[in-house]
Order: sequence, then structure tokens, then C-alpha cells
Amino acid sequence: MVDKKKIILVDACSTWLKKNEGQTDQVVLPLGLMYLSSHLKQQFGDSVDTSILHSVVDIKSDEQLREIIEREKPDIVGIRTQTVYRDEFHNVAKTVKETSDALVIAGGPHVSSDLDDVLNAGVDIAVIGEGEHSLAEIVAGKKKEEIIGIAYREDGRTVRTIPRVGIDNLDVLPFPDYDNIDMDKYESNLSYGFNFRKQGVVTTSRGCQFTCDFCHTTLGKKSRLRSAENVLDEIQELSDRGIKDIYFVDDIFNINRKRALEIFRGISERDLGLRLYFVNGLRGDLVNEEFIDSMVEAGTIWVSYAIETASPRLQKEIGKHLSLPKVRRAIEYSAQQGIIVNYWGLLGSHTETEQEAHQTIDFMESLPPSVIPYLFALKPFKGTDAHEKAQSTDDDLGSVYHNFAHLFRRNRFYMNVVRRWRDSVWSEDRLQRSTSILQNNGYSNEEIRAAYGVLYSSMDKSQLEGLLGGSK
Repeated sequence: MVDKKKIILVDACSTWLKKNEGQTDQVVLPLGLMYLSSHLKQQFGDSVDTSILHSVVDIKSDEQLREIIEREKPDIVGIRTQTVYRDEFHNVAKTVKETSDALVIAGGPHVSSDLDDVLNAGVDIAVIGEGEHSLAEIVAGKKKEEIIGIAYREDGRTVRTIPRVGIDNLDVLPFPDYDNIDMDKYESNLSYGFNFRKQGVVTTSRGCQFTCDFCHTTLGKKSRLRSAENVLDEIQELSDRGIKDIYFVDDIFNINRKRALEIFRGISERDLGLRLYFVNGLRGDLVNEEFIDSMVEAGTIWVSYAIETASPRLQKEIGKHLSLPKVRRAIEYSAQQGIIVNYWGLLGSHTETEQEAHQTIDFMESLPPSVIPYLFALKPFKGTDAHEKAQSTDDDLGSVYHNFAHLFRRNRFYMNVVRRWRDSVWSEDRLQRSTSILQNNGYSNEEIRAAYGVLYSSMDKSQLEGLLGGSK
């Protein structure tokens, strides 16, 4: 048993799509922190008082964060972040340190990516990888040197304890803590699916066994799967809460097709009237027609497929080894079902040539339109094989979304490649078809205006209204 502890968990993010006044940003529920909160409640019951804050949703200014910390007087503040939000992470850590005597803990992908940067922020403990057991041991008052899976500074040097092995049986974890989330606040921001709806976020697995060179291995290089029954029980609970829009955010949801089909069948049999979104996590060459038919029958309206590159040579170099003919069939068959289909390419792999970059655009142009268009520029984050290949310490990583400035500086030909992609995305035919698909899948004009407002920031208002009117 521990003394009553006040614990605040902060998802340190910042706006990344919002460009102008009147626009909203795209946010997702802080699922990792919700798992931590429910795990602490399971372990310690009324001995802990946890709350969850999201930088974009709950904290409008440094002063507001300061006021929250001064009012709540937390014993522990846990901060989760990604590398693209490192500035916000540093800002939150600094504010907490200046405002309280709380023990400050850091977690999330940025810890695995750049441990030195995290510890330079003045945090007391960095949790590496999965955080449930490490955080529970910290809360219980276990000595730092006895806790595995953490790092800290001592006498000016970095101390890393023995790595923690990931939780093998994920079914033992309690479901994420929705009681600590103000769903109305999230509903007022664009979701992962570019709409304003009450969202439930589900991960059915942890870890990924594939070897893409641009990915971190925060949760390990082994796919650990929850049972279909456990996943269905969580989805039922979300439905009972009145949540009908469910987002799957696995690294690879369909690594085990049999289990995936069991989940789809279970959802169909329960007849919950859900809308399902695969915003990521579907490996396209592991998808077949039976899989697509089953997921659409279960209520899927949104799928995304990562192509990365249409160059077979680069597919091998980046370690993805995707079968391009199979992913083409998956995209085309998915589009035939009338659902929202998205896919994306990735420019900037280490040895990519101009011809290979154009090859990716050729491939994308030959497919049905990506309803929400994506094209990414490689950001070789520390801790990835891509960073090692580039031998780069370039801090100009830009946004996680459509920022190509560093590629333009590296090779001018990327300007023509991106221009080609934008011309294709902006074609009247593709825009009209995409707008129609969104409307046919239940998107309101308000939601489409908000989505296009951030995707096509320079679109003329009359053109947008023409698209909406012409697609009814």
C-alpha cells in the first residue's frame, strides 16, 4: 500500500495541422496515458488520484498549466511525448519543475529516440518502452536502482537499468481509463478521421515484427496480440458508453488474419451500429477480399494503406518489403466497396533517385483517389536505422505532415515531384470524387469544410462550396 498520491499525466503535444484562426487541430485520445491511469487504479485503488491532460485540448497557455499544477499540488507528473513535440515537452517539464516539487517522469517514443534530450529537460526519471509496470513501481516507492526499464541522471552521468521485457499477455491489462477524459472537449476538435464525433481508440496489439528503417521500436520487434474476445469486450464497453466511432491504431492490426476476422465477425454478430476506422495499421499485402468484405460488414468506413515507395529496390532498402501488386489489389477492391480509402507515399529515402520518386507518384496517380491525400517526407529521427543511414543530426524535422523544405534543400528535383502530386490531388475530378465519398459515408458539410480547411489551406471558399454542392 502507498500513501495517497496525486498523479497528473500530460500528453505534451502541439498544433500541427491548424494554420489559421477559425481552424481546429487534429487530436487523438491519449491512449497510452489512459492505460497508465487504469493500471494505477487497478494496482492501488483509492490510494492514487490520477488525472490526464492533453496540451492542445486541456492546456491553452503556460499560465493555465502553472495554475493547474499550483492548485492540484501533484506528487508525480508524468509527461508523454513524441520527438516532433520536443519543444512542448521541454516547456511542460520546465513549468512543472518551476511550479512544484513533484517527481517528474518522462515516457513515450521520444524517450526511446533521444534519451539524452529527455534527461536534459530536467526530468527525474525516464521510462523506456512500456510504462505500466515501471510507473507502478515508482508510485510504490521502489528505489530507482531496483526498477528495470528506466533511466536517470546521477552525479552527472546517465544511469540505465536493465531493459524491461514487454507484457506478453496483454489481456491482463485493464481497459483504458475513459473516466478521466472529457469526451466533449475531444469532440470539438478534428479526430483522426477528420470529423467531430465522440471517438473510441483501440489498440489490439503492441510491437511490430517488420523492419522498416524509419520506425522506432518503442514497443519491441515482436507482435504481441490481445485475444479477439478481449478486444470485443472493450469495444462493447465503448459502445455501452455511447461511443460509435472506433479508431484502431495498431502498428499492424492484420498480422494475424484469423484473429482479425474473429474480431470483425464478433462486431457484426453484436450488431452495435459502429463506424470503424483504420487510420493506420493495415499492411496492404496481407489484405485479401475476404478480409475487406468482413471489415466492411462490421462497419468499417475508413481504411489507410502505407505504400511508402513504388520502387522495388527501395522497398528492400527501407526494410518494408511490400508486395506492390498485392497492395494495389487491396486499394482497388477497398475502393469498390464505397468506403473512404487512403494511402500514402514517402519521399526522401536515403538513396532515392529522381526516377524512383516520380515512380511513387506514378503509382499513386494510377489508383483510385486517396480521399484524404497524404504524402510524407522522411524524417530520420534518432534511434532509427534511417537516421544511421543518413548520418544526420539535422534538427529541421519540420512538421509530421506535408513539410518538404528539408528535401527541397537536399535535392531540387523534389520540388517537381511534390508539384506533380499536388496537381493530381487538386484535380477537379479527384476532389469531386473524394468529396462525394466522404458525404456517402456520413460526413457532414461542416466536417468536410473543416477537413479541407486544413488540407487545402489556400482553396478558394467558392471552390469548396462548389464541391460540396456538386456532390450531393
